[in-house]
Amino acid sequence: MPHGRLFRFFQWNDLHVRDQAIPGRGRGYPRCNEKAAWARSLVPGSPAGANPIGASGEPIEPPDFIVSAGDIVDGEIADYGLDFAYQRRHILDGLTVPFMPCLGNHENRQGEGEPAVNRAYDEFYG
Repeated sequence: MPHGRLFRFFQWNDLHVRDQAIPGRGRGYPRCNEKAAWARSLVPGSPAGANPIGASGEPIEPPDFIVSAGDIVDGEIADYGLDFAYQRRHILDGLTVPFMPCLGNHENRQGEGEPAVNRAYDEFYG
């Protein structure tokens, strides 16, 4: 076991992934999808994830799982399920480690406890 660790995980939060192809949609967070793609490139199962290199120039050990600490999607549109679908196609598909999402205010448009605004999150994650 490398360095005697029990496990290694990546924490992703506030990526604000958004489907840019939606007509009339505002700009959103600058370079949000590019930043998410970079985070994804550090994980096995991505095109660059075989031997990712960190900012130090040293190889990054692959994680045992990924924790999303909220706001992985932008969710600032009526059909924010489109952002979840974009996230699945461009970020989650092909992951070889478990992805553990946590609900953020952008995943349910600040509608905690309201089933209608939690529906898209529930459909994607259960």
